[in-house]
Amino acid sequence: MPSRIDAAMSQAEDATAAIYRNLESSAGCSVEQIFTPLAISKSGDSIQPGFRPNVNIGNDQGLFSQQSVGPTIRELNPYFAINIIQGDSDGSAFFQNCDYKAVVMFPATDLSREKTDLTVVQEVRTNGLRTPMILSGWGFDLCDTPVPYVTEGEKRGFDINLVNDRRYWKTGPLHVMWDEERQVWSGGPQIVVGEARTFNGGGDVDNPTQFTVKLKRAGNSPATLTEYGEEILCKNRDPNLTIDVGQWVVAARINYEWIAIQAGGGGSIIKIGTFEGFWRKSYSKSVTQTIPEDDDASPVNVINLFADVGAGSGVSQNCAYTAIGSAYYLIAAECDS
Repeated sequence: MPSRIDAAMSQAEDATAAIYRNLESSAGCSVEQIFTPLAISKSGDSIQPGFRPNVNIGNDQGLFSQQSVGPTIRELNPYFAINIIQGDSDGSAFFQNCDYKAVVMFPATDLSREKTDLTVVQEVRTNGLRTPMILSGWGFDLCDTPVPYVTEGEKRGFDINLVNDRRYWKTGPLHVMWDEERQVWSGGPQIVVGEARTFNGGGDVDNPTQFTVKLKRAGNSPATLTEYGEEILCKNRDPNLTIDVGQWVVAARINYEWIAIQAGGGGSIIKIGTFEGFWRKSYSKSVTQTIPEDDDASPVNVINLFADVGAGSGVSQNCAYTAIGSAYYLIAAECDS
């Protein structure tokens, strides 16, 4: 291949003659190797190849179609995008108001949108880019270092040959991954953050336990995290993982299930709460959390392994306690004076 490139589009007959005059320095293809025909229905269920309905495999409670916690094929539909315009539940208003000029429509007798009654259109027949898509160029690698590169001592710098010689460019297919749940091509696993709302102890590889996480999103300022009422159900396959209610959780969707990738880790968090009456050694009592404050925290049973503590019947006392594994244990308590 030559270091300098001339590019053009032409009819097959003309291209064939030009190529065989200089075959060693030529490259080309027909357009079906770049584009593929497809159908996009307003209902979200098209003939194949085309857009298909998304599903909610993990029972997420999110803001997107089918209560997904990430954008789906319905929100990203380039012809019938839902809810871009408020109240546009099937994308009709979006299609009628977008700036597209021509596309094959059904039912319709003309490619021109201006000559078609857009209110009756139920499907468009258009083109998508064929994938795996081939990319060729220069940039930065997964280590944020230049490619193509030359060594500069212990560091890497751009190979300046890339400026006018494309033989130095990095060339390969674009790696994106199909998400069957959201029906989109994704650049990688979804990652979300939030606050643990429940925890059911450790699980194992084949029999995971489950716990819920209320998601936190970006707010209007860099220091603000906002709740939109979204919740996910995480699987815990780690018998040693302990997560306290109210604790920070980072979760990734792997194998179509949410997995905590940062949370708990078996450490303990000391909490302050109140209990009533005498508390005998080796017995448990119901304790209501007061610090850290959490209006949604339910009373928990705390085990006293140390000594008799507390005051008379009905007297409220303070105590400190922590989670060890799936149980709570007393650390300190007020005693009858």
